[in-house]
Amino acid sequence: MPEQLAALVLDGNLRAAVVAVRCLARSGRSVGVLDSRPGRPFVGAASRYPVVRGGLPDLEADEAEHVRALLDLLDAHPAEMLLPVGDGSVAVMRRYRDTLASRTALALGSEEALAVATDKHATLAAARNAGLAVPLSRTVSTEADLEDAIRSIALPAVVKPATSWPASGAHTGRLTCIPARDAGELRTAVRSVLAKGTAALVQQWVTGRREAVHVFHARGRLWAAVCVVTHRTASVVSGNSTDRVTVPLPPDSAAAATRLVEHLGLEGYAEVEFRRDHDGRPLLMEVNPRLSASVEAATRAGVPFPVLQHQWATGASLQAHEGYRTGVRLRWLGGELRWVRDTTRARGCPGVPTPLRAVGTVVAATVRPAAYDYLDLRDPWPAVRAVGNLLTRRKTPDTTPDRDEEVVGT
Repeated sequence: MPEQLAALVLDGNLRAAVVAVRCLARSGRSVGVLDSRPGRPFVGAASRYPVVRGGLPDLEADEAEHVRALLDLLDAHPAEMLLPVGDGSVAVMRRYRDTLASRTALALGSEEALAVATDKHATLAAARNAGLAVPLSRTVSTEADLEDAIRSIALPAVVKPATSWPASGAHTGRLTCIPARDAGELRTAVRSVLAKGTAALVQQWVTGRREAVHVFHARGRLWAAVCVVTHRTASVVSGNSTDRVTVPLPPDSAAAATRLVEHLGLEGYAEVEFRRDHDGRPLLMEVNPRLSASVEAATRAGVPFPVLQHQWATGASLQAHEGYRTGVRLRWLGGELRWVRDTTRARGCPGVPTPLRAVGTVVAATVRPAAYDYLDLRDPWPAVRAVGNLLTRRKTPDTTPDRDEEVVGT
């Protein structure tokens, strides 16, 4: 009988997966890491910590085959917990929940809570019911809805997919937000999202401070909360954070985040994202019910969210974390380059600098002390592989984006 692992971490090329592998292993837990990038090296496999490293069939090409291979791996390497990191893995695990749960504990909230948390329209409706402030939005499913949205929402606006990973499978990669400066761009963006198999949200453009409140709620109480302020993201309107720092918990957004996960009945880790409006109110943007790209800032600040996920999923005792270090700053250099590139696409939108000023911002930020994603002197090889993958993509264009690279309406 093979020795049981504490956890199998999926989506091993994502930054959050590398964080989870390191955090779990350093807590004394045996861990394996898997990814579904056929024929391409993934970053998590370069870590010194996994005792199992493996590949799975592409979940977008054939999710049934992907699940069969995952079950075979669980037979060969039993694990106490299966930890998804990417939206695609969460979606597949939800569809095959009963089958997978018969082999291992799943680090997933209830289906009822996830059905709301992974649908931005449903999330905003639930947030309003819970008394949270939300941005002005219109959901678009038809051409008639589109024209109503153009009349109702001031331009420029932001177009969001209602679901980042539609069940139709009619796309490649994770869908994200699209800036729209005028009615023509808005029509094009909405139709692009609709073609991917999900409704679109047309939302007011909010330019205030971005706050992500990382919470862990389970068994009727809050066990940990960390606030991370994001200065820049890979896309000018949203996307993975590229420069962020831990700050003291703001009373209003922290209370709102807690109230929302309690209202949803969402257990386990969640990242609740807000953006401040011109009056300083935190407006809910979305909820991520899986380890997010910015979770490393929280773990470096002293809150081991992946360990909490393992304790919760396996039914072990949970340890509360009452405080954390503030001023912990992290940057993602690959994402900074994407942000600079994206400023050319959204030129003229509120809060978007010129490309030259964007370059200056990134260079100036390099002078300030910060840690960097993937880079860890105790585990250096993931950073080396991440740089190698980045250089390889620059030399050899690939039509298939990485799992952590969002498809922006194209």
